Amino acid sequence: MSDTTAKAKGYKTLAIRLDDATHAQLQVIAKLQETSIAAEIQQAIEAHLQAKRSDKQLSGRAAAVLESIEAEAKQRQAAIASLFAEKPDDDTSKPSRPKSTRS
Repeated sequence: MSDTTAKAKGYKTLAIRLDDATHAQLQVIAKLQETSIAAEIQQAIEAHLQAKRSDKQLSGRAAAVLESIEAEAKQRQAAIASLFAEKPDDDTSKPSRPKSTRS
């Protein structure tokens, strides 16, 4: 797959470092499975993500982080609303009149 095609489909390219022994084992597995090293790595990552999806402790932490994000967003929305809300007695909301030059 070309780099352009990968970007169009929403893929990211990662570079990872493997020690020689791990790389050799992965290469053997890929040959035996008739796949590529990249395909084997993708399968391993999918299995890891699937395991994390069913991790109750991680799920609880994610819920707490989500609550924190939502609370912060509400706080920021309130700050923006109060900063830019029009006030009826605000001088900036009234049209300005030119000062009289009469003496």
